[in-house]
Amino acid sequence: MSPPMEAHLHRLTDTLLAILKRERSQPAEATAPSPAISSESGPPPTPRHLPSPRAGSKQIFTRVRILILALLLLIIGGIATWFVTAKNKPEKIFTKNGYADDVHCVAFSPDGHFLAAGGWYEQNLGSSYGAIEIWEVATGKPSRGFSEIRDFIKSVAYSPDAHYLAAGGENSGNIVIWDLTTNRKLRTIAGLKPDTQVSVSFSSDGRYLAAGASDIRLWDVATGNLLNEFSGNHGYVFSLAFSPGGSYLAAGTSGQTVELWDLETGKQLQAQTGLGGYVSAVAFSPNGRYLAAGGGDLSKSVLQVWDMESRTQSRTLAGHEGAVNSVAFSPDGNDLASAGIDGTTRLWSVETGKEVRVFMRRTAVKGAVTSVAFSPDGHYLAVGDGDFVSLWAPYRK
Repeated sequence: MSPPMEAHLHRLTDTLLAILKRERSQPAEATAPSPAISSESGPPPTPRHLPSPRAGSKQIFTRVRILILALLLLIIGGIATWFVTAKNKPEKIFTKNGYADDVHCVAFSPDGHFLAAGGWYEQNLGSSYGAIEIWEVATGKPSRGFSEIRDFIKSVAYSPDAHYLAAGGENSGNIVIWDLTTNRKLRTIAGLKPDTQVSVSFSSDGRYLAAGASDIRLWDVATGNLLNEFSGNHGYVFSLAFSPGGSYLAAGTSGQTVELWDLETGKQLQAQTGLGGYVSAVAFSPNGRYLAAGGGDLSKSVLQVWDMESRTQSRTLAGHEGAVNSVAFSPDGNDLASAGIDGTTRLWSVETGKEVRVFMRRTAVKGAVTSVAFSPDGHYLAVGDGDFVSLWAPYRK
């Protein structure tokens, strides 16, 4: 509910309660008992001994006011409930089609026509596997899916030309790349440490694929050859992002650190340490000016925006209760979306650092929102909350 509407309802409720309290505390007008009428009782009672007609009218008027106020309260409350429900209702819900079950990551195709989600699918008790499902955004219908993976899919990314889809798992440490023109697996890249979360990211020109686990590696997409390996004091790498120009690679780590690497020299340019929790998500703004980092733990939220020109922290965004799992800039770079374990997705103004809107988890059961992504045109915000993938219209009034 918007703050003005909430304040108005509070004022109306307070007024109604005050009137009720005043009427209850107002003493009844004393009236003399009517004497028995007889020939020996003397003259009949005078008007001053009778209840005042004005007092009765006042009581009736007060009750009418109370009824009108109560009716107004119900009407405004109903309108407010409708307003909140309508505004916090997703445009579309993408249902599972036998592929991704426990959704952990989402990504739009570069043209915005498709949405991919990766996670874990449990076929029956004791039988489960990693899977990716792809839907048509316009119709919400499943387009295709890939399930020949024995990993919990933790990261999924489209190549800029939409020819390839890469996924990183958790168990084997492998990276799988599919050719979307043939719907066949192009290659599997092994070598990363097993039983660690593998994050993947394509460079803006589509030539390179970066992946992180216990270390960070860079491959040539066309040949599958390993080009470079970046070793830092980062612990495990939870998230990777190429800068729009392809010069830098940012990494969010379990060591409460955001690392920035120069891809030409292979050297670490900067490491922002002591963020107060795991850094689960990093993202560059479309113009490359800002770098967002999200993370934390069960009780603490970390959500910061860094200015890449000065290499200093620009803003700290406070609002989530607990860790932030995913971050994404809007296509125009004006806003930042964040998804947290508190079951909310939040939209922030990058310029002011103020919270613009909050999207509540679709299901009644409180649980984490795992991933968030803007469509290329900014019309939709995709949200993965473990059980569903929902599309929101972030700028709908």
